[in-house]
Amino acid sequence: MATQDPLKDLLSSLKETSAARACLVLCPDLIRRLRVAERITSSLNPNSEQVNLDGNTVNEDQLKKAFFSAQNISLFSSETFLIIHGIDGLNAHLTKIMLNLINEMSASTLVVGLASKLPSNSSLLKFFSERNRVFSLTELQGAELERWIAKEFTQQGVKNTPQVVCSAVRQASHESPDEAYEIISKLALYCDCDTVSIEDLRALIPLESQVDEFDFISKISSAPRAQLELMVQQLLSQGVSPFPLLALIHKNFSSYYGLKELASSQVNDEVKARLLGTPPWLIKKLSPLAARYSSEQLRLALAAIARADGLLKNRSLGPEAILGELMESLTP
Repeated sequence: MATQDPLKDLLSSLKETSAARACLVLCPDLIRRLRVAERITSSLNPNSEQVNLDGNTVNEDQLKKAFFSAQNISLFSSETFLIIHGIDGLNAHLTKIMLNLINEMSASTLVVGLASKLPSNSSLLKFFSERNRVFSLTELQGAELERWIAKEFTQQGVKNTPQVVCSAVRQASHESPDEAYEIISKLALYCDCDTVSIEDLRALIPLESQVDEFDFISKISSAPRAQLELMVQQLLSQGVSPFPLLALIHKNFSSYYGLKELASSQVNDEVKARLLGTPPWLIKKLSPLAARYSSEQLRLALAAIARADGLLKNRSLGPEAILGELMESLTP
């Protein structure tokens, strides 16, 4: 019976001995492909022997020898798992041979093929799909990747990871789970404790060298709060004064509010520009940003900016904390 967990369904299917025990794992990144293969082998038989092949370099003799060796009865294990990395690297001739070998192999052998992706007309994909033996993972991006990064920190013993660190790791890894895994491993080893900070990350990994204030302003209405907090920290570390930065934020949000109030009027962009004291070309750039907010949201945002200005002048908190907290009030 099918469950809500496709991997559990696959494992149940592989436990049957009436059909060839083989499956295909598709995942765009290496770290999760290997994790799935490890879960499959450890769930079915943690004491099994394993034979690893590289589909990009293996030749016909090596392929046949690996299948023959895998089916020999071992003194140490009743099962042998044959892991074919980069199974998509097999040419058409080797693919045909391998599929025939899979159909002929004994129930004591399990073949796990790993690939980043396969075309829809692939004979490999057709073979495994017809047997309901395909497990696929989609690409991790954005917030989903950040959640994976947070879980990975926990798995490596780092229990307290601020969201801003997860966001910074995502950016530093160029949205790659494989690169993120390398960074997390280095951080966990470097910190050797249950928490990491943005300073720890900066000590190991060079983050983006420069952040542009205007790019930062344009992202306030769409970027995750953690990313905005990171950009604030980078701007301040670049020597940008918090007061001109807050003034720039206030100017833009005042323009958003003015555009929102003028939205129901029939005046053109030139008139709007004159009323708001901005260049006409800027109206076209600001209008879609202003449209993401309601009038009430913009009134609250302007009030939050005024409070942040007072906190900066009173120096009750550091600029990073004040501006970082402000970001929550400015996102629609």
